[in-house]
Amino acid sequence: MSNSNITTTTEAASVTGRDGYIVAKALVYAIAHIQSLPEERQEYGDMLDMCDLVYKSGLPQSLIDMIVHDVERHVRQEVNLYPLEGMDKERSAMRARIDAMKAALAEAIRRFNEGEEEAA
Repeated sequence: MSNSNITTTTEAASVTGRDGYIVAKALVYAIAHIQSLPEERQEYGDMLDMCDLVYKSGLPQSLIDMIVHDVERHVRQEVNLYPLEGMDKERSAMRARIDAMKAALAEAIRRFNEGEEEAA
């Protein structure tokens, strides 16, 4: 019997339509948890691999920044995706982008609230 009607693919079909986002967010939560542990209990090698998976996920940097910001708001601690020595430039750039995002969000909320006050 011929299998000419069967096609194969090397990529799995998306389950949710946003699998990459969900996986990256789960990894950032795991990284945050590992970083919250006392240093002697941190699974450092696993955390480094998780960081690598996040920033090589193919997601746009702006989406990764949004994920990190969202996780930081929930866990109430800073998440460092660039923990290795020599990654200060990348870490500083990410912090600057997230700080700019926070400032833009605060400004949008301020403007929204002003509009609400004027309407009342």
